[in-house]
Amino acid sequence: MKRIIAAGLLSLALLPAYAQDSRQPPANSLFGGIVQERDVDLVFDYLRDALKGAMEGREATPPDELTQRAEAIGGELKRRGAAAARAAIDAIEQSVRDAMREPRPLPPPTSPSQRI
Repeated sequence: MKRIIAAGLLSLALLPAYAQDSRQPPANSLFGGIVQERDVDLVFDYLRDALKGAMEGREATPPDELTQRAEAIGGELKRRGAAAARAAIDAIEQSVRDAMREPRPLPPPTSPSQRI
């Protein structure tokens, strides 16, 4: 549970960095429809409660709603990640197959004097 929350918070924290990098796909294509505003409220309410609990010497347990949303978000991210990985493998395979079909010129002959 703590790892899921940490991963979610890290993802949210890194979104502005990805938005600045034009080589990265837009954040909406990766996280669109997964993390909702209510999820942000749940996480920060839990963080506030955990801080208060730490100051009082008690451990704060995450609310059931947060746990359920973290599991749902994790499942959806796994599904999207698997689909993206399959697409990447397919693209690499196609690139290799295309490269094998194209005739390549032979490198020029080397002489012993050209060796390093």
